[in-house]
Amino acid sequence: MLTIQVAEVEVLKNNLLPLLQISHHADFRFSRSTVSFTVAGSHNSSLIFARLEVFHPFFILLSSNHPREFHSCIQIDSLFLATFITGTDDRLLTIFMPDDHTFSNLVFTTCVGHLEYCSPMQMGPPLNIQVASMAGGIFVAVNAEWFRDVATRLSAFSTKISVTAKDSEVKFCAAEMDFVIPIEGNRCRVEGTLGGGVRFEVSVIPLQFFIRASQLDKMVYFYGSTEKNTLVVFETGYWTNIVASNPQDRWEQL
Repeated sequence: MLTIQVAEVEVLKNNLLPLLQISHHADFRFSRSTVSFTVAGSHNSSLIFARLEVFHPFFILLSSNHPREFHSCIQIDSLFLATFITGTDDRLLTIFMPDDHTFSNLVFTTCVGHLEYCSPMQMGPPLNIQVASMAGGIFVAVNAEWFRDVATRLSAFSTKISVTAKDSEVKFCAAEMDFVIPIEGNRCRVEGTLGGGVRFEVSVIPLQFFIRASQLDKMVYFYGSTEKNTLVVFETGYWTNIVASNPQDRWEQL
């Protein structure tokens, strides 16, 4: 049995919303002090994986009789709907997840313990979905509002965008259209040894996933993975983040 209790129900709901643009089912994993929800989806022949990570300090209670990890498939649309029905003000959410992968119990109470709502959430065998690991080193960060505007404009021409960073600028390109932003102020920054530059391929599909996720952060980060894929990272809170990857999107140093 895994027991989870959350006070910041609104934050959890907002972090689940981008994932629902990809799939209604998530590969759920509890390992040591981290909980993750990972989804996968195919849109117009483009495959995307996205993982929401939630770290231990986010939870009021995180208790398991499993010494290492708890792994299952859950219906995140049921979890999101339950938070929508009950509201999130002055609410505690406790999730009881049994070992047999049948149904979890979602229990909403007030902060003083009065029962407000109880609902089942269907579970199933693990999906074993994984997002590639971050390679570290160089990364590019751009203002989230600027990213939403550029991604929306460029996706009208092509859903695959290239993000190229050099000494003084970051260029977003799709088909024959491009947008250039100087590396200055709060709009853009590059960390790591740039050398001749770095290029990330990013498939912004489904677009609503990227729009929703970027609304939870002030910046959008582009990293390389250990498998040479592009990772798009959204630092959605002090103890939460969302990482997305398309296996066909590559990154390279120029």
